[in-house]
Amino acid sequence: MLDQKQQQGILWSPIERECLFLLQRCRTRKNLLQIHALILRSAVDANVKILGKFITACGKLSSIRHARHLFDNRSNRDDTFLCNSMIEAHVGMRQLADAFTLYKDLSRETCFVPDNFTFTVLAKCCALKMAVWEGLEMHGHVVKIGFCFDMYVSTTLVDMYAKFGNLGLARRVFNDMTDRSLVSWTALIGGYVRRGDMDNALSLFKLMPGRDSAAFNLLIDGYVKVGDMGSARSLFDEMPERNVISWTSMIYGYCNNGDVLSARVLFDAMPEKNLVSWNAMIGGYCQNKQPHEALKLFRELQSSTVFEPNEITVVSILPAIATLGALELGEWAVNMEPGNDGNYVMVRNLYAMEERWKDVKEIKGLMRRSGAKKEVGCSAIEIDSRVSEFISGGIAHPQFEVIESVIVQLWIHMRDSEGTQTP
Repeated sequence: MLDQKQQQGILWSPIERECLFLLQRCRTRKNLLQIHALILRSAVDANVKILGKFITACGKLSSIRHARHLFDNRSNRDDTFLCNSMIEAHVGMRQLADAFTLYKDLSRETCFVPDNFTFTVLAKCCALKMAVWEGLEMHGHVVKIGFCFDMYVSTTLVDMYAKFGNLGLARRVFNDMTDRSLVSWTALIGGYVRRGDMDNALSLFKLMPGRDSAAFNLLIDGYVKVGDMGSARSLFDEMPERNVISWTSMIYGYCNNGDVLSARVLFDAMPEKNLVSWNAMIGGYCQNKQPHEALKLFRELQSSTVFEPNEITVVSILPAIATLGALELGEWAVNMEPGNDGNYVMVRNLYAMEERWKDVKEIKGLMRRSGAKKEVGCSAIEIDSRVSEFISGGIAHPQFEVIESVIVQLWIHMRDSEGTQTP
């Protein structure tokens, strides 16, 4: 049995430190089981901290059943750190119902005492799953237990209500906070931005002490999305320190508003670019019907030794490839995304445009071998609260024969009507 100092992690044995080291670097389930065997063989499973870290590792590697079996068979399952680890593992797997059920069962059946971390995890999960009723219930527990003035808990509640779209409750929680962090301010500003309420977002932003890059970027992104590039540019120019997110947001905004020239000026002025910036500018040229410029910039990216084009680059450059018939780039796109059926179809059509029928046949064979096929067009219509879907070339509709008969009659009627019309 470990003494109190060891339980607190002040004096850990070499084997305990080794287990913790291995858990922090565990990447596979096989390694996870090996570490578990080491923990049991070394008799360090009484160390709650190691056990909690093991449960966390299980959650990250989707071994939640293994973690839950281990947790449920512990005699000290009411330990706050251990309980939080298990709840967080469920949340990490987006298992909101399991996380809440466990929280309620522990509160009812054991001596478990939740802390501020418990509620921050549950609030984040509610926001992620848009679980409004569970969020309200959890907020009630926060008030009842006495964590309503905890800065971390209140901040996650502000963020949760903001993501629910309930900015009234978000603002009320925010106003009741005695201490606020930059994250608290940013969470509420982000809620206003998501709603498109830029007036309230800007008013709150002006009251914010020590405005950081995250708050500036949120507001810039909001103005970009509503098409107010003048306000976005004013904030951008006001920023004490711009990062790659700030520059890229402005590039997206100018491209979306058709001002590719301003976007390119910013792109060229960027002190540090990343692949997202390149993709934004390439996509902006395609979006604004400038395929030659898109291909030219793409060639620059290909010659760069810093970045390699990725799948997003493929999506960005595809319109230019199709417009200009850049066959070699079409072939490159197929090699970059062999699982994308649309790329095969595009290259096949490019070959057909050049009457390279042998290559068309090879592409068709490659499509068959890879299981790729062109998406079939379909349409849907709602009549008397029932939706019917019609697929191009399909005959699977239960009333196909009746529909076909009516269409034939309509066609005959239209043909005869056209034949009797006087010029």
